[in-house]
Order: sequence, then structure tokens, then C-alpha cells
Amino acid sequence: MGVECILDVASDFMVEVIAVAIVTSIEVAAMAMATVTTDIMAIILIMVTTVLILEPQLASVF
Repeated sequence: MGVECILDVASDFMVEVIAVAIVTSIEVAAMAMATVTTDIMAIILIMVTTVLILEPQLASVF
């Protein structure tokens, strides 16, 4: 039980760290190439990553 709990917290933390890294890299890329198309792509990528991150957490809630 204890080990599983620690692993669960660790995996949640890693997911958040990876998410922040992905979003940050997208934002940096969008700023580096500040055109309308890259902004749209960045928004789409952020939305997709957000859904991928939140979906497992929502699934565990319901």
C-alpha cells in the first residue's frame, strides 16, 4: 500500500513536470517563430497535451 501510494504520487509529479516542460518548450518555440500559424499550432498542442494529462486523472475520479 505505502509503496503504491508513493509511486502514484511520483508518477503524478512526473506527469506535471513533463507537462510544464512540454508547454514551456511550445511557448518558447511560438515566441521564437511568432507567426499566426505557429500560435495556432501551439494552442492546439497545449490543448492536446492538457487533455492527455487530465484524461487519466478524470478517469481515476470517475
